[in-house]
Amino acid sequence: MNTSWTTVVPLSTPPWSIIIAHMTREDPQIKLRLPAELKDVLTDAAQENGRSLNAEVVKRLEESVEAGPHGRPVQVDPYTLDLFAEKVGQVLDARDKRRKKP
Repeated sequence: MNTSWTTVVPLSTPPWSIIIAHMTREDPQIKLRLPAELKDVLTDAAQENGRSLNAEVVKRLEESVEAGPHGRPVQVDPYTLDLFAEKVGQVLDARDKRRKKP
């Protein structure tokens, strides 16, 4: 039996996710004030996801930080992207034709 505590983590996993899995009571703590309704929603979500309230809040903060300052990037399917590229090409062609006219 392998008793190693080594965990394989995908390369796309942010470094703080690895650290959070090993959080202890000695890690920094903050006091946080939030509306009771929000706490209730987070508590319910934590239970649904099999996490503590703290782990749920940390997970959601991680996702927010990963998304960057402007939120999650928009996901565009390849078909829509092709249509967009085609339209941009048509607009650029039309512009070039207008510029070439004397």
